[in-house]
Amino acid sequence: MPTSPDYGVHKVANTTLPLVSPGTQSLLQDADPALFWMLDFWASILATYIGTRLVSAAGAMAAPLSPVITQAVMQRYPWDPSDFLQDGQFQFPLLAAWRQQSDATQLTAAWEHDKSVFGGAYILPPLNAGQMESLSPILSAAWKTIRKLTTQGFDPSYFPGGASSATPGPWSAAYAGIEEIGLRRVRWGRLQNTGTLIFPGVSWELDCYERDMYAETGIADKFAGADVEEDLAADDQTVVPNLINISTQQAPTVASLSVTAGPIAGGTSTNLTGTLFLAGAKVYFGNIDQAHQATGVVVNSATSITCVSPAVSGAGTVPVTVVNPDGQVGVLKNAFTYS
Repeated sequence: MPTSPDYGVHKVANTTLPLVSPGTQSLLQDADPALFWMLDFWASILATYIGTRLVSAAGAMAAPLSPVITQAVMQRYPWDPSDFLQDGQFQFPLLAAWRQQSDATQLTAAWEHDKSVFGGAYILPPLNAGQMESLSPILSAAWKTIRKLTTQGFDPSYFPGGASSATPGPWSAAYAGIEEIGLRRVRWGRLQNTGTLIFPGVSWELDCYERDMYAETGIADKFAGADVEEDLAADDQTVVPNLINISTQQAPTVASLSVTAGPIAGGTSTNLTGTLFLAGAKVYFGNIDQAHQATGVVVNSATSITCVSPAVSGAGTVPVTVVNPDGQVGVLKNAFTYS
């Protein structure tokens, strides 16, 4: 535990307190980043994977909907909408997420987990029987998209915040301070307690683990981390080696590059400075894919990496990303300019 905790500034997951006022971001993003980025990620992947088909199916119905569905998510809402569905306050399809309960677990002298149960729902507008037949199958595809990608915390089509210069994912760790997400159950059919109006939807619950750290001297203190490997032994003493590999290392950071510009043909040598670099780390200039992976990567120390810029297709300024072998990511935006 820090010897002199600074209670003037403390951090809970990715929420830094006291809240800045007036803030430049929404209150939801500052006060509950896990919920904010969860909604943002869900809206993005629903638009990518079901949006075009949903809009097409809604427009092809003999009795078109009013108002017309023009995108996969017409409104996001950070609270349980059940009590307000009949009040005409929402646009549909409605995407909602909310906290249901939280437990502080695994308490130690220096950190703890917040284990929260989140509720979520994807709700279509009130439909009659014929419209239900046409549109309700989309709910299955919506749930499969959310189930598949939420536990990964990543999708290559998702750029957090919508900025083209951002590096895609993983949103859960880098932006929301979430260590783990586990989807637990899903419910199908109409939403309850809505009288004679039939709101078809799919709702779910998930477990979300956020790590709390004490703060010291005005900043959020972070445990530098260690890697733990354990073998699993059966009753007959048969051993399966390295079955469990747990990393408690925090995400790396990238502070600066010694050379910040080079030709689009690549070949520029530069040195990255930062923190928590691990042996075997990979470096990317722009998108996180093989085409943008740096060559000649040498991890000199936990604070220094030497590499050579890859070739790119056009001029511009790109982020530089370090991906450690444990999957955690450090990004320096607008770090290198190709010309």
